[in-house]
Amino acid sequence: MRSRPLRLVFLCLALALVAFPLALTKPGPPPVLKADEPAYYLMALSLARDFDLRCEERDLARIFDEFPYGTTRNLIVGSDDGWRTIYFAKPYVYSLLAAPFAATAGAQGIVALNWLLLAGMIWLGGRYLARANPAWLALLFSSGFFLLSAGVAYTFWLHPEVFCMAAITASLYLGLTEHEGGGAAAGWRRLLASRGLRLAASGAALSLAAYHKPVYAALALPVLLRLARERRWRHLGTWIAGAALAGALLVAGSLAWTGTPSAYFGWDRAGFSVDPPGVWRGLPEPPPPGDAAAAEAAGHNSWGWIFRLPESGPARLAEDLGYFLWGRHTGLFAYHPFALLALVLFLLHGRRSPERWALAGALAVVMLFFLLQIPFNWHGGSGFVGNRYFVSVVPGFLFLVSRIAPVALLPVAFAAGGLFVGPLFFSPMGAPVVHPTLQAHVRNRPFDRLPFEHSLAHNIPGYRGQLVRDLWLFGRRDNFLPWGDELLVRAGRPVEIWLQSARPLPSAVFELRSPRPGQRLSLAVAGVERTVELAAGEPPETSHRVEIDLPAASRQREVDGQPIWLYRIVARARHGAPFAGGARDDAGFPLGLRLIWLGTREEVAADLYRAEWVRAEIPPALPAGGRVEIPVELRNASEAGWPADAGGQVLLAYHGLRPGVADALWEGNRTRLPAAVAPGAGVALTMAVEAPAEPGEYELVLEPVREGIAWFDARRPGNSLRRPVAVLPPAPGGPPPTE
Repeated sequence: MRSRPLRLVFLCLALALVAFPLALTKPGPPPVLKADEPAYYLMALSLARDFDLRCEERDLARIFDEFPYGTTRNLIVGSDDGWRTIYFAKPYVYSLLAAPFAATAGAQGIVALNWLLLAGMIWLGGRYLARANPAWLALLFSSGFFLLSAGVAYTFWLHPEVFCMAAITASLYLGLTEHEGGGAAAGWRRLLASRGLRLAASGAALSLAAYHKPVYAALALPVLLRLARERRWRHLGTWIAGAALAGALLVAGSLAWTGTPSAYFGWDRAGFSVDPPGVWRGLPEPPPPGDAAAAEAAGHNSWGWIFRLPESGPARLAEDLGYFLWGRHTGLFAYHPFALLALVLFLLHGRRSPERWALAGALAVVMLFFLLQIPFNWHGGSGFVGNRYFVSVVPGFLFLVSRIAPVALLPVAFAAGGLFVGPLFFSPMGAPVVHPTLQAHVRNRPFDRLPFEHSLAHNIPGYRGQLVRDLWLFGRRDNFLPWGDELLVRAGRPVEIWLQSARPLPSAVFELRSPRPGQRLSLAVAGVERTVELAAGEPPETSHRVEIDLPAASRQREVDGQPIWLYRIVARARHGAPFAGGARDDAGFPLGLRLIWLGTREEVAADLYRAEWVRAEIPPALPAGGRVEIPVELRNASEAGWPADAGGQVLLAYHGLRPGVADALWEGNRTRLPAAVAPGAGVALTMAVEAPAEPGEYELVLEPVREGIAWFDARRPGNSLRRPVAVLPPAPGGPPPTE
């Protein structure tokens, strides 16, 4: 790009992007270091101030000089002598580059470095594309490619993702292009024009990224193929020599500072928490001096996972591949829309290039490696935005592009970037929302139209679930609050909840209650919707039953070879009331409706109303208003099991009947079963019975009840146990009734 005005525009914008982090307080929500940031940040400070990679008390204190907000979690360290000497256990290269920036401006300095690297990527991408396109169009495409990308979020992380992106960008640019200067070159221009130097630098740059993740070395394929096709064997050797020399220097530096060739080899390695002002939490005690056996390193948590056999079968691989491309939290094309445009342009104009096909194959190799080798963690662990492991190689998609035509596709990509990446661009450190997470942006449209990654459900922060009998229901923390046997749903927008079952469900029966009458409640399961109109004058929390026939599950998948059926539930109550019973972080939860699972229609209609009372130690007299404990034993004489949780569970209750007084005490306290009771099985427990407040002669009736459905005697008389009892007035001056 030789246009001086264009270079001036880019320089001004780049300076602004690099400068603004210096005035920005890090880290934002959450207000502590996250993911692997503690190790990378402290390594940078340790290299700048102590010239070593040992993790000592002075290093721990440095965390709280800048981040005095609370406990720092997941500081990853290692030791080869039984935790007598502790080293930082992450690759040191990024921290070495960041050391002067951290020493000068702390965390803000590292963020400025990341933006400097990002600006460099935009410039190199523009220069690459300008070979076949107008300079302004090339720079516009490159700017959209890198800025409307999840990579922007990582510029605010004290993490090596942007560094690896820059290393791969530089490697591909130097390896796939020749010097663009014309005429005789002199001085440093001649040095830059040297093919050998450019190729050696290309290999060295890729080694920097591969030192963090060896699979990134697959990006060497297009460069090596180019040199081999052109029979430039000497230059191919130069590239390999540059990569090997850089790799050797990296290993030598690690050996000099830590005694191991890599942060992943040769020692015990784990993540620990640090409490202010710098106290380890959970760090193993070092063995006594002279205990050589205890000092031997176990060497776990190394790169051994790279060399094991793949764990994913065909079904799991196909499922994860779909999530990889279009997932709500991880989808490549949602978090990098220009990557999709690059693929389209490659198929339109670059499909005759063997080098570009090799590059596409290399990107596929990296993708398949993570999907096959770490199916439980291919997205980058609990600290991720988009796909943290794959973001480093996303710049490879830009080098698939030759001509940018038709130009009309460019506005489409910018619009898609605004829709999907806009929340990350304008809130890159995380949004200050209820239950904030790094993944809070998926609460916006249009992410809710993308598929949820069920294979990673337990590894995505911001969700919670409830086990209901043999079902698992889960949803977003800000929308969904498990509360005893109930599922509390937020008022306002529709709320998505997933029901996971190990068996197909022919139907679903729920009980709905709301604190706000006079509104419409809607409930859809697997696309089948039912609505309930609440009368304005009905009492709050009135129960309404909803029955839905389910033609098919929303999704079906396998877990460890076992089929799993998933049903998408969408519930909505427009109005609600604050719920005050939750934990501190749920205070004021805007309760719209209570959702209670009763079972399938067949389960609800099951004839389980047969109880045989084996024993009940009922005293002949009870103090008025007092509470007594009555040991009982009974047997399930029906042909269906008694559920012990959720809606429709079987509870033990009682009535206090008095001649001439209708229902003197009908709704006695409930006593839960300790567990589900199978047909023919017995159960022994203690019932808590509270006597009527009025003295007199009563008949105490012990009776099971199927909560929310029916009393046992109402369905099949003879299931209750009846005993006369005398309710005595409290003795004068005696103790008050127990509560």
